[in-house]
Amino acid sequence: MLVLATVVLAVAGCALGGARPAPGVPGFAKGVITAKSSIFVNGVEYDTRSATITMDDTGTRPDSDLKVGMVVEVKGTIESGTGKGTATEVRYDANLEGPIDTGSIDPVAQSFTVFGQRVVADATTVYEGVSGFSGLAQGDRVEVSGSADTISHLIKAARIEKKNTAGNFEIKGVVSGLAAGTFTLTPRHAATGITVAFTGTLDPAIANGAFVEVKFAVFGNPLSTTADQIKLLKELKATDKDRAEVEGVVGNFASGGGSATFMVDGVNVSAGSSLVSGVSNGVKVEVKGTMSGGVLNAQSVRVERESNLLLGGTVSAVNAGAGTITLNGVTLAVTSTTVFRDRTSLTPASFSLANIMVGDYIGLCGYTDSSASPGVGFATRIERLTAQPQALLAGSVSAAANNSLTILGISVNTSSAAFRDADGNSVTQTAFLALITVGTTLAGVIGTSSGAAFTATIAQIGELEN
Repeated sequence: MLVLATVVLAVAGCALGGARPAPGVPGFAKGVITAKSSIFVNGVEYDTRSATITMDDTGTRPDSDLKVGMVVEVKGTIESGTGKGTATEVRYDANLEGPIDTGSIDPVAQSFTVFGQRVVADATTVYEGVSGFSGLAQGDRVEVSGSADTISHLIKAARIEKKNTAGNFEIKGVVSGLAAGTFTLTPRHAATGITVAFTGTLDPAIANGAFVEVKFAVFGNPLSTTADQIKLLKELKATDKDRAEVEGVVGNFASGGGSATFMVDGVNVSAGSSLVSGVSNGVKVEVKGTMSGGVLNAQSVRVERESNLLLGGTVSAVNAGAGTITLNGVTLAVTSTTVFRDRTSLTPASFSLANIMVGDYIGLCGYTDSSASPGVGFATRIERLTAQPQALLAGSVSAAANNSLTILGISVNTSSAAFRDADGNSVTQTAFLALITVGTTLAGVIGTSSGAAFTATIAQIGELEN
């Protein structure tokens, strides 16, 4: 089952999409690219045909260099009520690039460190150059893009790319304690800084509080480099009256008097208390509102949930207008942050829910939520795959009996199934059922699906694999 789960969660790139004129109000967005056509960020489809695109603060780059999973900043215009916009500028900078530290990979926590900086993946993390988290090894050179968690002091990875290139490594952070030939570099997620020793003369614009990129050949303490390998990064910022949409991890949360304030990836947010149910430090959110005096006045705050279901199978229904997809009898809704990837030979110019057809084989992960209508939850990641011979259904068990399970509301016939525990060991049906606590235990089955009926050949206890 885990082999099929790995296939379901595999990732690949998408191609350049078409473009259109899109007049609208001034806008700013910071978030993950969730689909390409040209790019989707925080649920808005931005035309990048006339945009200036910079990556790692280099010269103009083509739209095709922007990939799903990258955290980007976008300036431009947004059409009211249409979900479309025009980008004038798009900027991407990875959090860091370097080798995975020896002995740092934790497959249970889905985490590792690079230069001592902790990186945590989840079910929505996009992988490039490697099939998934299990394909990573110590010493692998990786580029990480994600959100800074200032509470747990880690990077929540949206994208991890295994690189085969050589040359200088990179790390980014804020300058403090600047003196002759030295300063402290503190990554935005980190609690402590790294001492940097340099030779030569820095760009005069680099001062305490500046956000910079440092390139170096060997990581050490102090980190030694030359001044010409230290570059001031020019971040895109929202301006007053911009419609702004930001995605990231909450920090500095405080509430009282009917309102709350917090930060999301460097952006100050103010929100009414009615909007912040479930919001706290360390929670990942998407905030939409208007900028005023350097503060994003929120009109909506959406908490992003952890995945607790996984599907692999043939699409039986798709409704792009309603934003829903059905496979293996389960209907899920998409959100503005659902990640779409296509790894078939179809390579559409645009790939989103509108491109998915009945009969396509889809891998999907998401979460259950009673607010989803119709259906049982929301999709966090959808990938179109080469057709597989079997279907996969994994989620919370709501009923369990001899020869029968109910998972995500689907009745599963297990009369001919082989049973496994959470470690993949073969067990009897009686032992399997004894491991289940209805309403709490997650389990997965592979087999055949027909409408709302599922016949299992394998049933296994266990948490979902990212």
